[in-house]
Amino acid sequence: MTQQQHPSADDNEFGRPAFKRLGLEQVLDWHQEAQPFIVDGLVREGSVTVFLVDPRINVRHFPIDLAMAAAAGTAIQPFGLGAAVPTVLYLPDGDANDDSQTIRSLFARVGAPPVVRRLLDNFSWCHGSAMGGKLPQLNKSDGQQAFMRSLPESCKLAVLVNPSPYLAEGPDPMNDAKLNALLARLTKAGVAVAIFETAAKPSTTASAYVTSHHELIRLKYDPAAPVDLGEGFAITRPKPLCGKSPSTLHLWYAEHDGLIASGWDGGLEDREVVGKQMEMREREQRILRMYADHEARGLPKPTQKSIAEFLQVDPATITRDMQAIRRRYKTQEKQRAALRNSAIPQLCKAPPDLPAVNLRRLGFRECSSPFGLGRRHVPHRP
Repeated sequence: MTQQQHPSADDNEFGRPAFKRLGLEQVLDWHQEAQPFIVDGLVREGSVTVFLVDPRINVRHFPIDLAMAAAAGTAIQPFGLGAAVPTVLYLPDGDANDDSQTIRSLFARVGAPPVVRRLLDNFSWCHGSAMGGKLPQLNKSDGQQAFMRSLPESCKLAVLVNPSPYLAEGPDPMNDAKLNALLARLTKAGVAVAIFETAAKPSTTASAYVTSHHELIRLKYDPAAPVDLGEGFAITRPKPLCGKSPSTLHLWYAEHDGLIASGWDGGLEDREVVGKQMEMREREQRILRMYADHEARGLPKPTQKSIAEFLQVDPATITRDMQAIRRRYKTQEKQRAALRNSAIPQLCKAPPDLPAVNLRRLGFRECSSPFGLGRRHVPHRP
């Protein structure tokens, strides 16, 4: 074959398909700049990240925390910092009061005034309950136009939780060509999209998204995760997102009296053992709630037999739980006293130089705790 006949990388100048061949010296010198993150270790700038959620878990705290971290420039441990960019959270279904309470509880953890300012400026949401039961359909042109209009100026991240209601009048959302066209339009404009979708058939769903060149993060069932107190799961990320951290981690959120605690571990523990400990802890919390509920109603204290019947467990189990509760009573009192004397309650109040009206735009208001733990308050100026 002569030189003129040999295919060349220059063929693409003439509209012909061609391979670009690199020698070993060029390969050894190869370096490609990493795409910047909107939230370190989770969502890249101008990309689509799909969180495939196991049907056995209910994920709500995590996507809200992700959106708030991206807006405020705070960290989601153990991943990293958000970029402090305009962010929109889309919640097509669910209870708006519960979701706004979760936002209030996460907001209560923000202390520094500059961080509060960034969060107030950058964070917004679109909740389905405010749309009169008629949701824009993202597989239709008017619905896509409505979505683009809902993005704030210089928006860099849109978080969609369970997008199926936005595609109710079309085919399977995980295989919707029109949705993928909208996602391509967004990423071309520099807007990253994070989608949380329950994966009833993980293999089919995963293959559909892999062919769409999206990044996949799996949220799997974790037997040791809190259910009655919050949520938790095992999160598995692709290697390019992990850096030096493990590819699989365990995250959890626990809510108590309007405050949210969160944590993680590397997944090396025996999850079944930890799961039994969590089950016992949640059962004890339900016992305490029953006592508080009876006291609030002026009823006699529940008997161990009635508690066992209500929780559908053996009475001996309740006996052991009550003994554990009594042993920890003094320790819990010390912890409550330490909490009252700490700075945490002060974080529930907005700094005096920030107007409270901005928070109320999110629909914040005072509401009762569903667990009989007292009143939950909007973080506003007293």
